[in-house]
Formats: sequence, C-alpha cells, structure tokens
Amino acid sequence: MKFLLADQLKKRMKEKNLSIREVERQADLKLNAVRNITRGIVKQPGAYTLKKIANVLDCTVDELLETHESILPPQILEKDTGLSLSLEDFDLFLKASNLVVHTAQKKGNKISLGQALNLIKGI
Repeated sequence: MKFLLADQLKKRMKEKNLSIREVERQADLKLNAVRNITRGIVKQPGAYTLKKIANVLDCTVDELLETHESILPPQILEKDTGLSLSLEDFDLFLKASNLVVHTAQKKGNKISLGQALNLIKGI
C-alpha cells in the first residue's frame, strides 16, 4: 500500500517551495525527521511531529493525512470497478476510503484494492 502521508508532505512542500531540511528546521525537528517520513522509513510519526510539520506547511494534521488525490474520480471508478456513485455519494466514498486506509495503516496491514473496495461497500 502506498504511503499517502509521504505524498501529501512532498506535495505541500513543493507548493510552499520548501525543502525537507527547511521544514525540519522551521518545525524544530531533528535532522532526517521529515526525510524519514517522506521515504516511508517512519510510517507512523507521532502527533507532536505531525502538528509541528502541519504548522510549517500552513495546514492541519487532518489535511496531511487526506487521501483525496489517491482516490479515482467517480467516472473512472465506475468504469474500473463497477461501482456507480453520484457526486454526493463520492464524498461519503472518500470518507470511507480514508477510514479504511488509516485503519489498515494503523494496524500495519496491507490490503488489496479489491479488499478495500469490499470494506468500503460495507461501510
């Protein structure tokens, strides 16, 4: 399973034109703290670390943990998976997807797309 926090960090650092080292320095974190997250070495950083990083990147911890960009739009989702969703249902789908992804990451489990979709359908 792709480590989504790393992607969010890279995206937000690029938007802010900040290097990994600059984020570490501004957040008053140890050398390589952010680098290890972006490389997937640290998969579950602490809340304190995430809060400090979020402050530097002008976002919330929840925004760092978002997976919206990793989810397919409704039209592609229907074509590829057979799931038909209205735009209103898509928001619920995203929330359920976030729940499944975060729960799997928290427990250290790897699940297939099919398993994830079955869990999401159940939600």
